Amino acid sequence: MQSTQIGITDPVITIDVYDKDGIPEVEKYLKAQLSKDDLEHYEIEVFSRWS
Repeated sequence: MQSTQIGITDPVITIDVYDKDGIPEVEKYLKAQLSKDDLEHYEIEVFSRWS
């Protein structure tokens, strides 16, 4: 993982990963670790600008 950012005004969790092949793993992890309320509140953006 390169960086993370959680929006204060916009409910978005943004994660930049080094390898685009890791995106599904990060998304799966977040869905397993975040509460249902958090998943409904936040939009999750996982991307890679490196590969």
